[in-house]
This record gives sequence, C-alpha cells and structure tokens, in this order.
Amino acid sequence: MFLRVGCALPDSVDPLREAFCDDWTHVLRLDSASLDGMIRRAGWHFMWVSRSCSRRGCGWTEETATRQALDRALRGIAGRFNAAEFNSLHLMRFLGF
Repeated sequence: MFLRVGCALPDSVDPLREAFCDDWTHVLRLDSASLDGMIRRAGWHFMWVSRSCSRRGCGWTEETATRQALDRALRGIAGRFNAAEFNSLHLMRFLGF
C-alpha cells in the first residue's frame, strides 16, 4: 500500500510509513484491508477505483527492477488520487541481458 505524501488521514490513524519516491510513502506492516478498517472505524472511508496501472522495470537484481517499475507506476497515477495498492509482480529473465 502506498500513500501520497501529505495525504490527510484521521488523527487516530497513523500507520508506519517510509519514503518511497518523491511523492509517495510505503505503508509498512499493514495491508489495504487493515488500513481500510482503521479508517472506517474513525468515520472516514476510502473511495475505491478499480483501474490498474502496469509498468516495466529493468535492473541487475529483482529488487532494482521491481523498484523501478513501482516508481514508474506511481508517477503515472493522477494527482487527485492519494493511495495506491501494489497487487502483482511478474518477473522475467533474459539470457545475456
């Protein structure tokens, strides 16, 4: 789960986050269903938009390729949205590349 920097949350909801890229933070140790439950108990709600965003990344390791693809995907999310969820990963390896 990723939250845009400056995303407003109820006072009682303060998940542990780490900076991910320029405008996004990664929510640690909490899945989207748990965060949604915390927000709903505070009287707020998420508006779910079922639109996917797919990006590719290349790197010497799985971690660098994944991070590059995630960074590209998050940059492609419109500014009016303040949360994103990562839900799948497909790794490919190419001999000699």
